[in-house]
Amino acid sequence: MRRLVSLSLVAGALLACPALAQVPAPPAPPKPTEGTPVPVEGPRMQLSARAVNFGEVIDDNIATHELTIRNVGTATLEIKGAHGSCTCVGAKAARKTVEPGQTETLVVYFNPSNRRGLSDKIVRVYTNDAVQPEREIRVKAVAKPRLWVNPSSVVYDQVAASETSVRKVQFVSRKPDFEIVAAEVASGDPALLRWEFEPRRYVRVDGEDLAAIDMKLYLDPKGQTGRLRSVVHVQTNDEQRPMTKVRVSGEIAGDVVLDTKVFSFRKVKSGVPKSLSAVVRTRDGQAFTVTDVRATGRHPESVTLKVSPVGGGTGPATAWRVDATIQAEARKRQIAHGEIVIQTDHNNESVKVQFSAIVDP
Repeated sequence: MRRLVSLSLVAGALLACPALAQVPAPPAPPKPTEGTPVPVEGPRMQLSARAVNFGEVIDDNIATHELTIRNVGTATLEIKGAHGSCTCVGAKAARKTVEPGQTETLVVYFNPSNRRGLSDKIVRVYTNDAVQPEREIRVKAVAKPRLWVNPSSVVYDQVAASETSVRKVQFVSRKPDFEIVAAEVASGDPALLRWEFEPRRYVRVDGEDLAAIDMKLYLDPKGQTGRLRSVVHVQTNDEQRPMTKVRVSGEIAGDVVLDTKVFSFRKVKSGVPKSLSAVVRTRDGQAFTVTDVRATGRHPESVTLKVSPVGGGTGPATAWRVDATIQAEARKRQIAHGEIVIQTDHNNESVKVQFSAIVDP
């Protein structure tokens, strides 16, 4: 009964004082007009597009496309840089800062040089955006070179010093009357290489009829052994592509050959040994002896070498097994690399195998 009386008194007081009965609500914030962005605290970047498709691009010029950067924040936006997932794409802005409400042009580019076919890459733009400081722009293009070489790098693998080897190189051009004017060895021993060019013909490439000239590239070691590193410059009648080049590499071996060229130990745990092996033999199957084996380069002391005839015995033998074991005690990451030289008594020939390892503590 007492509770009912109290509630009646409170209700009566509220009715007697309308000011107490109706407390006005706080005013609502004004609604922005349609089309006007609401400023966000701090610097904020807004890109006009997140993808650029250049379509087909002939490598006469670098293709470009302009995007707009707008600062929709309340503080100065700093454009710190832009990097592409390959050297063929990128982006540049003339100004490094954009004030709130202002815009800046970002030029996205694609360089088709030395490329052919579809490229699907990413350009990352870095800013001081308060929420998303890194933005990605997807860049697509189909590169259609005016002149390309296939292959542009020729590899002669374990070529016998007594034999002549030939490789085929093709030059394809969009110039209908394309011709090879001249060629020369720009670096390396010019006595090792010679070539022949076949008459121009036309080939169908991606739905187009293009001019093509085949090159027969001969390697004549004349008894020399060792690594081969050369560059052949080829001159053409194309005023826009007057010169191209062919890189030549390989190994000229004597009668002694290896079944591998590289010992890649990759990552090795400190104190834990890891081994790889190779087999040395002669081309004609003659018996011989390995007289010396040694490691050279960076941290060769971490490599232990063992030589034994394949099939057992003490030698001479027609094949020898070389075991390389790497083991190192490292307090910090250590990188070992160099060559393992295997000396034989067969015409006093030697062969080499590259080695590399990363030793982690």
